[in-house]
Amino acid sequence: MFDIKMTKPLILFHSEDPDGIISHALLLRHFTSGKCNLLHAKDWQYFIDYNQQLLFMDQLAPTSNYKDIYYLDLSLNDNLIHQDKRFSIIHWLATYNYLTWIDHHDSTAKHQQLLRQLGAKVISGLEQQLCSSSLVQKEYLSQDDYARWLALIAQGHDFSTFPIPEAEKKLGIDLQKIISLYNLSSKCQSQLTFLTKILARDESWTKKGNFASPFAEDLQRYQAHEQQALSELEQSAKTVSIGKRKFLLAYSDPLLPPKDAPRYLRSKYEHQADGYLVVFGAPKNQAMFFHDLESDFDAAKFCAAQPGGGGREGDGGFRLNSEVNSLTFPQIKESLVQSLKLYLQNDKA
Repeated sequence: MFDIKMTKPLILFHSEDPDGIISHALLLRHFTSGKCNLLHAKDWQYFIDYNQQLLFMDQLAPTSNYKDIYYLDLSLNDNLIHQDKRFSIIHWLATYNYLTWIDHHDSTAKHQQLLRQLGAKVISGLEQQLCSSSLVQKEYLSQDDYARWLALIAQGHDFSTFPIPEAEKKLGIDLQKIISLYNLSSKCQSQLTFLTKILARDESWTKKGNFASPFAEDLQRYQAHEQQALSELEQSAKTVSIGKRKFLLAYSDPLLPPKDAPRYLRSKYEHQADGYLVVFGAPKNQAMFFHDLESDFDAAKFCAAQPGGGGREGDGGFRLNSEVNSLTFPQIKESLVQSLKLYLQNDKA
């Protein structure tokens, strides 16, 4: 459970990819450069994945203990708006606090007018195709060369077609692997906190274009299991035809990063399906759905209609309300196929 009692800024950010982590590190760097030094403070940041978002918002209650609230790289999904209880929470957040929502997903852009009407500040990067880290850097650290370089790493990883030097591209890929490893650890919160604080300070975490110790050892731990996880992903992948559409569905070990697994399948089975749907085992219990680059199918639109779902540029993800493992995957897969059939019938996609 979350213990939410503070007078310092409250920062909520996506804990599963480089953009979420780096955007938080950059905002931390911004605060640290002023009178509010948070590097040694406690209980002011919360690492949130989409499975936790509803739980966290339900525990927010009107109080005078908050100063500023920042949402980073977390989409404002329909299911947070359309339920009266959660609408009232969002209404309270925007009305009685200084709420800033920094994001680049379709669903946040869709609701940005509502947020602004409620008094929130919305910084959206959807139209400019800027990730949350780039938005934070431009808004708060526009003259900071290190911040600009760090945001470039996030931008290149979040938008795979964005031109970025190979050295920064590799750092983004490796950072994602370290983050994915930490998300499976019982020490996840402390490990991610340490990582963001180091990233916020300076480039001492790198050494000749690679991660320095102790992150280098964590990267090696990830790599020791990566190949087996990729092999199991390929073995589970099966094609399903629904009308004129074809989809590749697969089960993934939770070790693999959420975006990297469907990107891997899309690259390996290029143009053999309209979409690549990957279901991740516990504790993730989530699905990522990426469209084929030559298909007009919009996987993000399907994801936005699912619980805790959203996305951008034709790709997205959503949470699953049941325990996922290799034994439950066949049943979950069949349920997803039925959802796709119903969606295609109604949407005529």
